[in-house]
Amino acid sequence: MNDPSFESFAKENLEVVVADFPQRAKLAKEVVEQNEALAEKYNPKGVFPNLVLISGDGSEFEIITYTNQTPQEFVKELKNRLQHLNG
Repeated sequence: MNDPSFESFAKENLEVVVADFPQRAKLAKEVVEQNEALAEKYNPKGVFPNLVLISGDGSEFEIITYTNQTPQEFVKELKNRLQHLNG
């Protein structure tokens, strides 16, 4: 999401990790292995695109569905869910 309000929130509150599974491009073996491990743990059904929020200590996670909210609405939802995860 290329929006200043989201980018500012993400920079201050999130560690963004992109696990890509390109159909045509080749990735380094290490990247493929890392992405497959992430998918196995956080997306075993293979739903794409998939957004996952993980608690600060890694013990809990939630799948987030982006439903064309405004950036401000999406940030509000993320804040609420992060508050719940990091209680």
